[in-house]
Amino acid sequence: MNDNNGFTVWLTGLPYSGKKQLAGMLAAELESLGWNVEILDGGKIRREYEEGLGFSMEEVTQNIKRIGFECKMLTETGAVAVAVTISPYKKQRDKLREEIGRFVEVYCRAPMNVLQKRDTKGLYKAAECGDYADVAGISAPYEKPDKPEVDFDSSKESFEDVLAKLLSTLQMLGYIEDIGHKVLTDEEEELIRKHLQDLGYI
Repeated sequence: MNDNNGFTVWLTGLPYSGKKQLAGMLAAELESLGWNVEILDGGKIRREYEEGLGFSMEEVTQNIKRIGFECKMLTETGAVAVAVTISPYKKQRDKLREEIGRFVEVYCRAPMNVLQKRDTKGLYKAAECGDYADVAGISAPYEKPDKPEVDFDSSKESFEDVLAKLLSTLQMLGYIEDIGHKVLTDEEEELIRKHLQDLGYI
């Protein structure tokens, strides 16, 4: 679908909140519909461009700018960019929304005790012990989105359910066509429509 009607789906949230899994499921679904999809993993891009890049506010900003620029280029060519990144600063995300235009923000979250249980690398524990100085949510700030199109509590909602909600949101925004079958009930769709209207997106 190279018709200059691409868009960006920006998944933000703390580590282990479900961003990568949801991104993979979304990409597979959109590819089955004929879209060219590129997943932009914040960690991989960080290593590709600058191996020694740290996690200070300035360094995080630099990485987000790179991801945002790639998203903008992909969107302009008619592809779908799916960004998977903590992106802890609201001002940065809002600026990207303005620059990219066709932009959907997905806030992935879970209570801290759930995130810590999922943390196989011991990232949160190390931050609490003072071993890591820039871990979002513990030793560094994370600013929650105040107007995400989709809010996903991965401790309560299934990935299948939020994927259906996200696809319906993309349809209502006019970014994708009707996929040919209903993924939500009429009541669920109405709740999403009201949410988007309250936020001023439709």
